[in-house]
Amino acid sequence: MALHMPGGFQLPRRIESEPGQDGHSPEMIADDEAIKWKLDNETAWRMLIARSEIEGRDGRSFEMRVAGGYFQGRYEGDTTWNNLLQVSTLNGKDGASVRSGTADPTAATGSDGDFYINTATLTMFGPKTSGAWPAGVSMKGTNATTTAEATQTAKGLMSASDKKKLDGINEQTVTTVASGGRPIGTAFTVSATRNARVSYTFTYTLTATLTVGQSITIVATVDGVEVGRVADAILLGLAGSNVINRSMSFSVPAGKQVLFTKTGTASVTATIVSGQETIL
Repeated sequence: MALHMPGGFQLPRRIESEPGQDGHSPEMIADDEAIKWKLDNETAWRMLIARSEIEGRDGRSFEMRVAGGYFQGRYEGDTTWNNLLQVSTLNGKDGASVRSGTADPTAATGSDGDFYINTATLTMFGPKTSGAWPAGVSMKGTNATTTAEATQTAKGLMSASDKKKLDGINEQTVTTVASGGRPIGTAFTVSATRNARVSYTFTYTLTATLTVGQSITIVATVDGVEVGRVADAILLGLAGSNVINRSMSFSVPAGKQVLFTKTGTASVTATIVSGQETIL
């Protein structure tokens, strides 16, 4: 389909042509001076044919087409198409390539402007110039050959002693208290530097006759504050003995003193028979 232009000539609306070797196609425009062309990746227009050469004869339009590898033109009504420009002369430049292989490139490898990567040694060559490859450049760093332990610390880094303390926070030390391991009536400290969670089991025997009964109360305090209590009694008139075990659990802050006190029948003896102290 032809595009009619001022001055009595016309161009096809779209001229299909063979692309250049790098895939670029020619484009055409017409202005007051000439018909011009360029490749689609270029910005500057080049003259194809001057307008003065194709002014219409007797008002006839000038037609153009691409055929047989040429831009061709004729006046409307003529039967012969005239070759104006060979399409192959509009080819773009060959594009550079990046090639690769497991050996270094030879002079026969690739074309000027190409690059090459030796994938076995990770070495890059290029660009190839005047048929020759330049020396390769390594694409990897130097492997480390020596290591050494750190001997100094700086702000923001943890010293070995601090790490030991930090590791200790996550550790729990469990101390098993056997019979007599903790006293009744005498204060003691579980840990001077760490909090603890403790539990103890007491045992005692209460005896009654027709005229005598017995009772016992054991109170646990931490730094003078009561934290646990157990109490039992056997009434008079109920002859016999009862062996009783009681337990209590509580928390002990670091460095605080624990004290068990016993009240009740003086002859009743209480003993801690088992216990567990968990250092937090």
